[in-house]
Formats: sequence, C-alpha cells, structure tokens
Amino acid sequence: MTPLDFEHRENAKDASRKTPALGQTDQESNPLKRRLLLRRFWKGAAGFWLKGGDRLSWVLPAAIFATVLLGLATSYGINIWNRAIFDALENRDAGTVVFWSIIYFPLLAANVCLVIAQVYARMTMQRRWRAWLNNYLLDRWIANGRYYQLDLIGGDHKNPEYRIADDVRVATEAPIEFVTGITTAVLSAAMFIVVLWTIGGALSFNLGGVAISIPGFLVVAAVIYAVLASGAMGFIGRRFVHCSGYQLSDRSCHLSPLRWERQ
Repeated sequence: MTPLDFEHRENAKDASRKTPALGQTDQESNPLKRRLLLRRFWKGAAGFWLKGGDRLSWVLPAAIFATVLLGLATSYGINIWNRAIFDALENRDAGTVVFWSIIYFPLLAANVCLVIAQVYARMTMQRRWRAWLNNYLLDRWIANGRYYQLDLIGGDHKNPEYRIADDVRVATEAPIEFVTGITTAVLSAAMFIVVLWTIGGALSFNLGGVAISIPGFLVVAAVIYAVLASGAMGFIGRRFVHCSGYQLSDRSCHLSPLRWERQ
C-alpha cells in the first residue's frame, strides 16, 4: 500500500466517524434549523419593512391592497352588468341594452388596468426587496472576513455566493405572492358571502308542525358544499397517495409493479 492510498483510507475513516448516522440527531436538529431559518427570515424582513430599508416598503403594499379592492369592485360591477343586461334582453328593452353595452367597455378597461397595476406593484416590491436583501446578505458575508472563515470549517455552506441569488429570489417572491393571493381570496370570499346573504334571504319551512327559518340559506348551503367537497377530495387524494399510482382496489394497492405487469 502506498502512502497516498493509506492517507485516503484514513481520511475516509475520519469522515465516517465525523458523519453522524441518520436518527435522533437529525430529528432534533431539523426543528432547530427551521427555527433558526425562520428567525433569520424575520430579521431580514424587519430590516426592510420596519427599519427603513426602502422608502417604498409601505407604499407598494398599500398600492397592491388598493388594486385588490378596486379589482373586486370592478368584478362586482361586471356581475351587476350581467344581471342588468340579461334582464333588459328578457324584457326586450332596446334602450337599456344599448346603455349597458356602452357601460361594459369602461368596466372591462378598468378591470384590465387594475390587473396590470397590481402585477406591476407586486413585481416592483419583489424586485426592491430582493435587491435590498441581496445587499444585506452580501454585507454580512463579506464583513469581518466571514467569506474566509467559512472555508476553515465543515458544513453545508460551501460556495454560498452561488446560492445567494436563488435563495433571495425564493425568500422574496414567495411570501409576497402568498400574502397577495390570500388577501385576494379572503376579500373575495367576504364579498361572495355578503352578496349571497343579501340575495338569498331566508329559507322558511315547517317540520313536524314547527316553523323553521334559516337566514342566509345560500351561504349555509355553500359552506356545507365546500366542506363536503373538501373532505371528499382529501379522502380521494390520500387514497391516490397510498396506492402510489396503482389501481384503487384494495388488492392492487399491495401488488408490486412486476406482479402488476404480469397480470
């Protein structure tokens, strides 16, 4: 055995001794890593949103929220337009049909402009937050010779400069898109509930000689339908995951791919 082979063997033994086995250590370290990562994220976000990281850090979110509200208003106006013009067509009222036909174009233009404005404000906020966070991470990496010290210790931090760009993109785009989407969904649901509650009225009926009245029965029916549909889809989804692409019968879920091909 040459000295070089002996050195390689000793290095392999050291690496095997230093690398812990997958088990309780990983189970305990993963939650700690997640908490540390979340803490770092909130610290970076606070620097941009709360410590004057950018002069438009609060203007752009306000603009996005305003475009969401105005977009819902235009959507509500288009729904009213649909009801009005179809009522006019049913009544054969030519003057009203012409009037609402003219109103449609400003509503459509306003809706398109609001969508464009919301996309522009959202992407501008993502770009400015990404630029600030990129500079913040680079300053931390370069300060006090950290870029040199990282080469002297082991771990999964090798070549951080190649991952900063992608990590910063994920850390800035995903939260803004999530908050914008959840805000739009909540406000849309609230408007939908108000409209259903207003036009639905109450459902009154007699059951065993007792008068029962259900206020806003359309809202109640929609909620029940959503719960049942979500539960059914969750059950079907778990079934698909359990069967891992095989047939849904109990027998086929336990067949190996080779046995299934033979059948």
